[in-house]
This record gives sequence, C-alpha cells and structure tokens, in this order.
Amino acid sequence: MQLGIGTGPPVAVHVGGCPIAGSRARPLDAEQARRALVDVEACSMCRPDTDLGVLG
Repeated sequence: MQLGIGTGPPVAVHVGGCPIAGSRARPLDAEQARRALVDVEACSMCRPDTDLGVLG
C-alpha cells in the first residue's frame, strides 16, 4: 500500500514490486489488500484488484 504524505490517507494499493509505488509503500498480505481495496484506489498500472479477484 502506498501511504499518503504525513498523516494523510493511503494513496493506492499496488502489487509488490510495482515501479510507481514509491518509497512510502508498505507491504500487505492478500487479505489486507482485499480489505484495503474497498476504500483505497487500485494502481492503474499494476492492477492489484485483478490479481486479487476484486473487481468493482
């Protein structure tokens, strides 16, 4: 998950190793990522929602 600046909300969920995740990325397990995708945008480049079977 790519965190926001300071105490801001998360910016996006990425697949591990996504080149645009940046330095504020923190690892999540698959279930945590599925839950995060309810409220946080999926990266349009690496598409973690597709990999995790969460489309919507």
